[in-house]
Amino acid sequence: MIDWLVDWIATSKPFKRYYLATLEAAAEKGSLDAFHKAHADITETFQGDIEKRAKELAKQHIENLLSIIDETKIITFNDKEKSVYIGGIRATAEQLANLKQEAEAITQFDLWKVINETPKKLAQNALFIDDGKSEIVHTKGRSMLYLLDTQNRILNTLKSYKSN
Repeated sequence: MIDWLVDWIATSKPFKRYYLATLEAAAEKGSLDAFHKAHADITETFQGDIEKRAKELAKQHIENLLSIIDETKIITFNDKEKSVYIGGIRATAEQLANLKQEAEAITQFDLWKVINETPKKLAQNALFIDDGKSEIVHTKGRSMLYLLDTQNRILNTLKSYKSN
């Protein structure tokens, strides 16, 4: 299911450049003119091993990110009804009041500020500071901003809940 994504990540040019540049530089430094053929064979072997290991690491990372989702913890909003659903079931006033208190509390914690500010800084670096980088880096930055926006919309919606 995710093999195409693993292959794409592990064989992407930026990924290869990043991991192979150090290996190639080290191999070239240590090579002698008399051993060019051996150097080429070793480099080819290492390159194959690196691609295989890169695919394994990418697959493991993606599988960790795509672990089983607890559908009972997914929150959705119906703007027309002005209602909140948790796990597909309309939230009760008591649930919303509890979530409002939690949302107000969590935004005061230092941990929340760290969790919120760190990806914001990484996104800004990816989008504005690291100019000349690939489209992958820019997509990463936009994805982080999307995540932050989603989290903040959830918190702000819950914090704005008014009980009857």
